[in-house]
Amino acid sequence: MKIPQRTYKMRRSCDRDPELPLNILILVLELDTDLEGAGKDLSPYLPLHKAAINGDWKTAESYFQRAPDPDAIKATITGASETALAVAVRSPTRNHFVKKLVDKMSENDLAMVNDYGSTALHIAASSGNTEAAKLLVEKNTCLLYLQNKYKNLPLHVAAARGKRDMVVYLMKVTREDDDAKPFEGESGVRLVQKLIDGGLYDIALNLVKRHSKLAFGNPSPLEAIAQKQSAFPSGARLNYWQCLLYW
Repeated sequence: MKIPQRTYKMRRSCDRDPELPLNILILVLELDTDLEGAGKDLSPYLPLHKAAINGDWKTAESYFQRAPDPDAIKATITGASETALAVAVRSPTRNHFVKKLVDKMSENDLAMVNDYGSTALHIAASSGNTEAAKLLVEKNTCLLYLQNKYKNLPLHVAAARGKRDMVVYLMKVTREDDDAKPFEGESGVRLVQKLIDGGLYDIALNLVKRHSKLAFGNPSPLEAIAQKQSAFPSGARLNYWQCLLYW
């Protein structure tokens, strides 16, 4: 895949837009070739960037062995300040590459963030790459509780994207009694909202059943569903939430 020698100006605005189709978002981010990102010349890392996109571990390993930067494995290689790991986790076809990187990186390396405060786990969550998420969490469980610049945990990101398998996995491994209180207060209300945004109504309902105070969040679950027209397809049988709303 040949990478154009220019910057895609859409990149920063697109990454903030939760409604942007995921396939377009991935394309924009992977073709981000701002070789002067944050005042840093990124051209020496272009071979590594290409290897990460292609899942080419042989090329990446060779690059690490001869790279003048001894910390190249955790270097930021895109204009959005992303590492090779952050680039690779976007597709499950590269998980062999992801595993090799995770094995060689420290727990702190896995917690590195891009310009939007997102770790590799946030990015894997957005892409629905559950296998990559498992590799990351098994090495550093703290990643589950790190918020990005928009106060979203990886779980929030997966919920907003409607990534059911990812949400189920992250909810299973996220501790309710953690100091971050991911399922309570502002974080819990946001999670219910994201689940509804992603069309995961059954998971939202189960969460509210376990944490009843979330039913009184702002907006409330019913208000959030009422604002989502796709929750009421014409002629469809009403689900639990919809029955409550109509009643």
